[in-house]
Amino acid sequence: SKKPIRSINKPSFEKTIIYFHFNLFFEQNMFNFTNSMKSFSNHFLISMPHMNDPIFSKSLIYMCEHNKDGSMGLIINKPMISENTAEIIQQTGLTQINPTPEIYFGGPVNLEMGLFLHDTTYDIEGTISVSKSVSLTSNKQIMIDIKNGNGPDIFRFSFGYAGWGKGQIEREI
Repeated sequence: SKKPIRSINKPSFEKTIIYFHFNLFFEQNMFNFTNSMKSFSNHFLISMPHMNDPIFSKSLIYMCEHNKDGSMGLIINKPMISENTAEIIQQTGLTQINPTPEIYFGGPVNLEMGLFLHDTTYDIEGTISVSKSVSLTSNKQIMIDIKNGNGPDIFRFSFGYAGWGKGQIEREI
């Protein structure tokens, strides 16, 4: 029997993340967190209200990796609004899943790359562990496994990601 699948499509997910982020921020009393944090991995970046950049304005970015060589994250609050999304869902076979998952715009880098942010119950070649409870997978096998009920229990499907070069994110924050 297939296990139930939950795609994270609800606005409450973003509210939970923002709440978690602010609790973490204030609990750690990091008012100048760029100097006190060693890594932004497994943290959230929230764009400032005055940001005019069309890509990052009103964005909530989940940071998947941050090290001396650069940073990588996914914008998690921007569903793709395109005629192609229904076609992509159909081509991937994810229409079999109920409810049908939304596709999110993960960022401007490698827009042709599909990425799944998901719980750690699923692990396959190429899965990156972000934290004890969150993983990231770009291996196409994940779509087959999700359709067959062998994929992650909870996931968010995105195309593209946000990337920063060495020291770039520290300068921009």
